[in-house]
Amino acid sequence: MRHAALALLAALLAGCGGGGGDAAARPELTAAAVREAPARVRAEGSFAYEASYVRRVPDEPEEEYLLLSGAVDVRNGSGRMEADLSRLLEGLPDSTDELAEPIALRWTPERLTAVVDDREQSLRRADAREGAGLIGRLPDEPLGVLELLGQAEGMRRVGAERLDGVATIHFAGHVDPRRAGDGTVPAEFGLGLEGLLVEPRLPLDVWLDAGGLPRRIEYVFRLKQLEAEDTPVLPARSITGVYELSDFGDPVEVD
Repeated sequence: MRHAALALLAALLAGCGGGGGDAAARPELTAAAVREAPARVRAEGSFAYEASYVRRVPDEPEEEYLLLSGAVDVRNGSGRMEADLSRLLEGLPDSTDELAEPIALRWTPERLTAVVDDREQSLRRADAREGAGLIGRLPDEPLGVLELLGQAEGMRRVGAERLDGVATIHFAGHVDPRRAGDGTVPAEFGLGLEGLLVEPRLPLDVWLDAGGLPRRIEYVFRLKQLEAEDTPVLPARSITGVYELSDFGDPVEVD
């Protein structure tokens, strides 16, 4: 009876408090689960995201300069986004008040619609990618960031962490941006920054939950000093993009 009572107590402790069910699943998550994560998200059909970008320049305070939020329907390639570019444009001589408020973007595989300063404009996706600058390329990035995981290399298990109460396993490695995401990550590469990379790979971290779904994806790209006619235009800097993923499988409404 004493042994039976101890066994029952152990079973109860394993299933309560401290995430016992998550702990039981952790040993099953290996580095291979990182490459499998995009397929797991596609099986769910959709995800929501919040993203932030932090710029670091030597001897200067770090600066969060771009915020994104929205959702993607993975199965049909549609989605929505609010993009806050106001900090990105602060201090630029040609900046306008039009971008002081977040830009609302909606897209399908064929078209991208942007609402800027209460004015709506719709373009073919291909035309937006080629001629609408960063705004035209941003809708490709959330799904592109997810697809980075399928090309991840050198992934190693860092340890167990909790994100917003969810038990996760943190993995770290790297990815070659020229092989992953169809050139959509970072979206800023479309502005001619790819040639400024310090190294031809991006450090990549991912946090997977017990089901192998990515709850956080973080990548870093380091850029050389940009010069024009031997005069520095932009200093050497590193940029960290962090995506927080949630609401897997929820419907995504796109007007």
